[in-house]
Formats: sequence, structure tokens, C-alpha cells
Amino acid sequence: MQVENLAAYRYEMMEKGYMNKSELSKFIGCGRNKGSKVFQKIMEDIKKEGLENIDSNVILTKRAIQYLGLTQKNIVESYERSIKKG
Repeated sequence: MQVENLAAYRYEMMEKGYMNKSELSKFIGCGRNKGSKVFQKIMEDIKKEGLENIDSNVILTKRAIQYLGLTQKNIVESYERSIKKG
């Protein structure tokens, strides 16, 4: 996926607020196997915090953002730069 498309996709997922395994893989920019491992890791972290997902098939986008070491501000800025490049 091109950088501009990735920036737009990340912005879209941030606005949506949640994602499934395949969306997470695309959000990270990796394959399905790696994405599934990351998804499971995030789910384990949620349980360690004493929290629970209502739907075990999705995670909050903010969890993926934290996992990647990004911020919402980074995602918005990347998206805005990609729009300006046109």
C-alpha cells in the first residue's frame, strides 16, 4: 500500500473507532498472520488491564495506534500531507 493510501486508511479507521483483524493488518501494513498475532497481543493487554471487549472480533483503533507508537495527531498530519500532495 502506498504511503498516501495508508495515511488515508489510518485516518478512516481512526474516525471509525474500531477494527477487526483484517483491518488491523491493513492499518499496520503487514500480512494476515502478523496482524492476527498483533490482534491477539492487544486482546491479551486488554484482559491484563481487567477490561473486556463486548465483541471479541474487534478492538478499538486507539489500541492499534498505541501499539504502533503513533498519536492521533500524527495520523491527522499524515493524512493532511497526503491530501496536499494530491
